[in-house]
Parts: sequence; C-alpha cells; structure tokens
Amino acid sequence: MSCLFLFYLALAVGQATSPPTPQQIPQSESSVQTGSHADISILRTKAEAGDAVAQFQLGKAYETGNGTPQNDELAVNWYRKAAEQGNPAAENSLGVMFRLGRGVEKNQEEAVRWYRKAAKLGSPEAMFNLGAAHYNGDGAADNSILACAWFLLAQEGGNPAAQDAVRRCAAEMGRLAAVDAIIEIGEMYEKGEDLPQSYSEAARWYRKGAAESPEAAMRLATVLMNGIGVKRDYGEVMAVCLDAAKKRYSPAEVCVAYLYRIGLGVAPDPKEAAKWYREAALQGHIRAELTLAEMYIKGRGC
Repeated sequence: MSCLFLFYLALAVGQATSPPTPQQIPQSESSVQTGSHADISILRTKAEAGDAVAQFQLGKAYETGNGTPQNDELAVNWYRKAAEQGNPAAENSLGVMFRLGRGVEKNQEEAVRWYRKAAKLGSPEAMFNLGAAHYNGDGAADNSILACAWFLLAQEGGNPAAQDAVRRCAAEMGRLAAVDAIIEIGEMYEKGEDLPQSYSEAARWYRKGAAESPEAAMRLATVLMNGIGVKRDYGEVMAVCLDAAKKRYSPAEVCVAYLYRIGLGVAPDPKEAAKWYREAALQGHIRAELTLAEMYIKGRGC
C-alpha cells in the first residue's frame, strides 16, 4: 500500500554575532604549480583551449601573482570562464572576488549567487562562505539556522575553519537550535534546490536529530513512509513515531494511530489507534479530532 504523508512542522530562526570571513580555495589545494613564465604559457594555452581546470589555475596565478604579475581583473576573467563551465573552485573564487570587490565591482548578492552554485557542486569552501553570508547578513538573509546548517555541511566536507564555526553555533544557539540546523539540511536535500536532491541524504540528516527532536523524527518518518529514494520501512517508521509520540508530540501521535488503524508495521488494532488519536485530539490536532469522530460514528475501536 502506497501512503504519502505530509506533516506540517516549523523551523526556528535565531541570531548570530561574530563575523566569519570568506574563504578561497587554499593555495596548497588549488593544483597551481606555476613558477615561471614557461609554466604560465603552458597553462594559458590549455586555458584558451577551454580547459576549465587550467582556467581556474590561471585565475589563481593572476590573483596571487604566482609566476605572473598579480592582476585581479585577469584573475576574475579566468575565474569567470571556468565558473561558467561549472568548475566549483572557480565559482567559489569568483564569489570571493565579488565579495571583496577585487577585479570587479563589489557585489555581495552576486558573491552569494556564485557560492550557491559551488556549494551545490560540493565545495566545502563555498559552503563555509554561504554560512558566513547568512551569519553576517552579508548578501543573504540574516539567519543563524541556515548559517549553522552550511557550517555543518562545510565541516562534513573537511573545511577546517568550519569546526570552530560549528562550535560557535552550538554555544550561541544551544543544542536544540543546532538540531534545527540539521533539520534544515535534511529539508535542503529533500527540495533539491540548494543541494542535489537526495532522499537518502535527507533521511541520514534527519536521523542525526531524531533522538533529540520530535520534528526531525517526524521528517524521518515521512521520508521512510513515502519510500522515495529510500527503502520503505514501516517497522522503523513505527519506532521513530512512537518515540516522538511519547514526548507528547501530536503529529507523532497521529502517525502511531494511523499505523495501528491501517496495520502498517504492526497488526491492525483499532483500540490502540483510537487511543493515540485521542491523545493527539486532546492537544487540538484537527486531523486527529476528525478521524476520532469518524471512528466513534462507525464504532471502530471506540
């Protein structure tokens, strides 16, 4: 039986203070091995032939003055060529140049636009920079939950600076607010707008917060119930919903009641279903009230 669930949940939004600064790709990781005009000539030949990696490396050479006179305008030119081919390192670097106004007119919103492109392709530096943008309200909405979410993603991607940023988020926002950031990441994977759509990744992140947050638990249950991109597992859905229901979270109580009423993951039990619908109804859950009324009318479990 295919069942689609939709549980309506709210996300918290907080405030943050200390400003992280944007990051370029570290020189040691940029693969730029230029030290002479001959090296630059070879690199330029590849870049002019359309090699996106070479274009990024040439941009980095011009930005740093490595093997060629430093020139921000030429750095931006080559970063843009590589970025337009979808090179995430170049997209992030171009974003930083816009953020700092180097070689191009300063434009924080344009910087964020390029960070987003690079972050969706998996750049930890761009993820960190997006976090910093949301943390400071710098070209993006001032949103500490989103900031923490991007810092968590950057940390998972191996960005060293993100570790301190994540610790700062936890200290300033508290543990429960930090769980909201985990939920935000799961939602981003579900929507597939700022991150590649992946229900398995969404479930993985929701699972991280499920023990502490009934909201995260219900989002996990929804993904598992729908079975899109993940294995449908009614047994785990029941376990997750029951744990959240014991915390008096009404959507979870409705979930448990539904599973008992239909008989998914457990034997059908109208009385147990009615019990959980009643618990949710006492908290004002409209769907529970309507379903419980219907069960009374039909004499099912009541």
